[in-house]
Amino acid sequence: MKKSHRKDVIIARIIFAVICAVLILLIVCAVVLIKGRMDEKKSGNNSQSESIADESGEDTQTAEPAVTPEPSQVKEPDVIMQTTADDLRLRKEPNTDCEVITVLEKGTKLELLSQEDGWAFVDCQGQTGYVSMDYLEEVTGTE
Repeated sequence: MKKSHRKDVIIARIIFAVICAVLILLIVCAVVLIKGRMDEKKSGNNSQSESIADESGEDTQTAEPAVTPEPSQVKEPDVIMQTTADDLRLRKEPNTDCEVITVLEKGTKLELLSQEDGWAFVDCQGQTGYVSMDYLEEVTGTE
């Protein structure tokens, strides 16, 4: 085999190795991304992990309102709920690992906007966020 052919074969092998490495890297990134999305869904759906205190002792901060749900999720705006637990956290997202918007006292009235997977998307005096359905009850009659 001529020397020039050996160089071509070596260059072709190097190019092949680089292409294989890039493909492996892309596959690993895709797997990590998919696993991260699955973990987010699991943590968002785990409403049973929220205790009465919800409650991790973290500082509360006022934050921007959460994203409004899609219209297909919106219920009648007349459904009024009230909290059944002291120090219930109004959260930015429907999971216990996210930012707290504010803390609600027992008996606080909320307008139920939607609910899904054990979480209620509510309006509390102009602030919207999520609370666990475990700590809400529907207000009946006029009060």
